Amino acid sequence: MEIQAFALLCALALVTFVSSATRMREIAWFVAGVVAGIALLAPSLLWLPWNPLLSSDPAQVSLLLGMLAFARIGNFVRQYLVLLVAGLLAVVWLQALVSLGYPSPLALLMVIAASCVAVLGSLYRPGFRTAFLLDEALLIVMLYALALAIVPAAMRGWDAAVGLRSSVDGESSAVASGAGVLVLAAGFAVLGAVFAAWRRFRITRKKTD
Repeated sequence: MEIQAFALLCALALVTFVSSATRMREIAWFVAGVVAGIALLAPSLLWLPWNPLLSSDPAQVSLLLGMLAFARIGNFVRQYLVLLVAGLLAVVWLQALVSLGYPSPLALLMVIAASCVAVLGSLYRPGFRTAFLLDEALLIVMLYALALAIVPAAMRGWDAAVGLRSSVDGESSAVASGAGVLVLAAGFAVLGAVFAAWRRFRITRKKTD
C-alpha cells in the first residue's frame, strides 16, 4: 500500500511541477532532469555501463517533495529548479510503477502522457494553470508528501512497540499498516484540497467586499 500511495504522490507532484512551465524553452530544464534521473537512478534505460548511483527511498523522496512544494509556495526557489526536479521525479515514478507490476512500456507511456498533457495544458490552454490552482496543487502535494514521509515510519514504530512482529499476527499487522498508510495519506490530500478551497474562498470574498 505504501508504494501505491508513493506512486500516486509521484504522479500528482510531476503534473503539478511540470505545470509551472510558462515558456516552451523552460522544458529544457525538465528534459535535463530526466537525463540526470536516468543517469543516477536507472542507467539501464539508456544502456549506460554503470549501476544506479542513487536509490529512491519513498520516505526520503516524499520528505524532499514536501519541502520543495513548501519552498515553491513561499517563492523561495526558482521555477527552473522545480522543473529540474520534475524530470528526476518522472524517472522515480516510472520505477514505482514498474515495482507495482506495470509492464515497462505501459509505465513509460503513462509517464510520457502525463508529462505531455501537463506541458501542453500549461502552455496552450488558458485557465489550465492559474496562480490559484498551482498554489492549491502545491499545497496538496506538500501535505500528501509530508504524510507519506511521516506516517509509515510512525506506524512501523508503533507496531514494534506493541510487539506485532511475529508469525501470522505480524503479517496481518503489515497489511493493516499498509492500508492505514494509504488512507491517512489520502486524508491529508483531501485536507489540503479543503484548505486550498477555503483559502481561495477567503481571497475571493476579500476582493468582492
